[in-house]
Amino acid sequence: MYKNKVMLCGRVTKNIDLRKTTTGKSVTTFSLAIDDGKDTNGQSKAIFVNCTAWEGTASLLAQYCGKGSLIGVEGHLIQKRWEERQVTLTEVFVESIQFLDTRKAEQEQAQTEQAPQTDQFNFSITSDDLPF
Repeated sequence: MYKNKVMLCGRVTKNIDLRKTTTGKSVTTFSLAIDDGKDTNGQSKAIFVNCTAWEGTASLLAQYCGKGSLIGVEGHLIQKRWEERQVTLTEVFVESIQFLDTRKAEQEQAQTEQAPQTDQFNFSITSDDLPF
């Protein structure tokens, strides 16, 4: 018996938009840009894969990932069909994720480091305070 399983590693193409269904479940859809080598002109190529994550996985993505974050996803392929338009969409139903780098966290850290330090300690030390 064959199992539908996919593992991908790529960069998130836009900031994660966390939504809630009418029943209150968290969901997000996003696209991964996956490196596909270089074309005949030496330009980088990418494959773009649509992904859907639910509940805790969706929340983690929204909290820790942003545009450009490198992540690994594991899941299975699903197909959505619209017979009236003769359209079929294949996407990854994400079951687990691995953070390989988080640009969102790096950007927040860089902003924090660039922010002026406002915590200053104002105290005075006299010779009576020294133990020697």
